Amino acid sequence: MSINCYACQTVVAATDVRCPQCHQPLLLRNRYRVKSLLGQGGFGVVYEAFDIDLARHYAIKLITANSPAMREQVTVEAQILAQHARHLPFIPEVYDIWSEGNVIALVMEFVSGTTVGSLIEAHERLAPSIVEHFLSVMLGQLAQLHALNIIHRDIKPENIKRTADDRLVLLDFGIAKRSQSTETAAKAFSLFYASPEQSRGRATDARSDLYSLGATAYHMLTGHAPVPAESRISGHIRLRRPSELADNVPTGLDAIMVQLLELDPNKRPDTAEKALQLLKNPSKASPSINENNTIRGPQLVSSAGKATIALNTPSLADIPVAKSKARWYIGILGLLIVVGLIGTQVMLSMRSAGAANSTATAQVIAIINLPSTEPTASSVPATSEPTPSTVPTLEAPPTAEPTAEPTQVPPTAEPTIEPTQALAPEISQLADLINQFRSQNGLPSLLLQAQVQSVAQAHSNDMANNNYFSNTTSAGQTIGDLLRQANHISSFWNVHISAGHSNAQAAFDALINDPGLQADLLSPNISEFGIGHAQNAQATYGHYWVVVYSQP
Repeated sequence: MSINCYACQTVVAATDVRCPQCHQPLLLRNRYRVKSLLGQGGFGVVYEAFDIDLARHYAIKLITANSPAMREQVTVEAQILAQHARHLPFIPEVYDIWSEGNVIALVMEFVSGTTVGSLIEAHERLAPSIVEHFLSVMLGQLAQLHALNIIHRDIKPENIKRTADDRLVLLDFGIAKRSQSTETAAKAFSLFYASPEQSRGRATDARSDLYSLGATAYHMLTGHAPVPAESRISGHIRLRRPSELADNVPTGLDAIMVQLLELDPNKRPDTAEKALQLLKNPSKASPSINENNTIRGPQLVSSAGKATIALNTPSLADIPVAKSKARWYIGILGLLIVVGLIGTQVMLSMRSAGAANSTATAQVIAIINLPSTEPTASSVPATSEPTPSTVPTLEAPPTAEPTAEPTQVPPTAEPTIEPTQALAPEISQLADLINQFRSQNGLPSLLLQAQVQSVAQAHSNDMANNNYFSNTTSAGQTIGDLLRQANHISSFWNVHISAGHSNAQAAFDALINDPGLQADLLSPNISEFGIGHAQNAQATYGHYWVVVYSQP
């Protein structure tokens, strides 16, 4: 009897443990036949598997644990699921655990359904009533979870599934913690959804989960992942209210979502119960601008009443999608007018400069990001997108004297050699593959920016040398920290980290085969990138790749 490998479709024998072509595992412990790859992250992979003995489907998570801290974190995840899944129907059960060498396996309940991330990709934007229902259900579930002193720390669209009976199930407790425990093995986080305190390696609590839930709801409502906390802290880009990006957003929903996304955890609701009360009492919402240039609603001080879960509202997939595109035409017209005025001023300045000094040259670079008519699932909205009722304005740079230097801040260190002059062949190949793919999709090529390139390479080296997989270095620095140290002034966009791919083609395939990562790659808002690759035969994954996108 023969079957097809789930990964490469090569015909293999039913008894094969690994595919002879792509070397992917096919049979675990001579009992679990791997059916598909459900997910892959920094600490391991998750497979859908069929139990040959019991004729049941499971999700099997294989975690590489190279340190006592990592093994402790796996134990925490297993215990949370084993002790609480029976009375918390929104988390999956765990049935078995085993280890082979430094790999620990968890056999868990297979939750059939659609992730919230997939719903966003399919519908672009979800109606406010759907998002309000989603928040109501999830806040109720978080209230129960936090009452048990459990903090999830990785809430995002891909980790929430909607089942056929309209339940919302919270997946992947891989970096969860009990609130009284130490910060073990929690370096990994999801850029767009992680709270600023988590992305910077500081203490996390229930308010961190509320930030991530707010970021997820923001993505559902607007079709855009929110601006990463790192970029907001650096001041490169502000968070826009959901009502600026979507139509018919109720005032209360608008206020609570932005309050959940406050950079300062003390400005968020203290608990999920308080957030739920604010959501259910929209009359109390009167948003105002705070010092972080975000919209802030009133702090809710009452904590009376427990959160309730209402599942009798319409299905997530049944309510029409809310889209807003007509207002962009007005915005585009306004942008063209403003650009024309700026261009006239620039021409006059250049003539003045030529009259004053015929040898002087002036270089003006204008980069204008127009909103796409089909926004991608994880794009960060451009700050210049027009609001429905006003003509958009661009933040023009200060008027410079003819001999002034460009507004780009020059590096204080020695100039970095252009990466194209000394690129490793595998990095050059991956860069070519990325730009060819963008070209095929009608997008301009990305520039390999020297400082971004050096940051990506340094991060790859750090991961390989320290044998870990994270969005921060072993010293706790984020990509944003490294970019600032390299004196590169940019809007930090995203970072794609992957490991184990032996060549550039394999790394590229992993990039474009993940819908979320492909959406990032095809964003019209990015213009620069850097690629790093490091190899360490003694490290767990062997090969470590980092791709950093940014805007100048």
